Amino acid sequence: MNWGTMSRADRDAAYNNSLAVKNSPDLNAAREAASAAFRKAHPQHLDLRYGPKERNAWDLFPAANPNAPCIVFIHGGYWQRNSKDGFANLVSGLHARGWAGALPGYTLAPDATLSEIVAEINAGDVPLFVENSSASMLSF
Repeated sequence: MNWGTMSRADRDAAYNNSLAVKNSPDLNAAREAASAAFRKAHPQHLDLRYGPKERNAWDLFPAANPNAPCIVFIHGGYWQRNSKDGFANLVSGLHARGWAGALPGYTLAPDATLSEIVAEINAGDVPLFVENSSASMLSF
């Protein structure tokens, strides 16, 4: 497949997982419900501000052990949709096994360029690391 010769519509269709996965709406609804339940069960460190923009907040799910590793999950959506709130359940398994978890929010395109989004996410990691200076950081 040569991406350079594809039309814009063909490229958009190739990246549209909602169309490619038959039960995508059901899977997304289940993920969002599980995330809402996980956030409700762990409300102590939600929406902690790290910058001046509306979506510059992160959710932290601390581990009982302050020396536990911390996984940072950056939500999907092709930089154009979704929010950290709908993906909290994806750290629940590691959290149940003693890890800390964190999900940064960021400004979506087209309100920010990809470079600006990356800069926001990097800024979000700084207070997380300072707050949990003994924790290991894994960012994806």
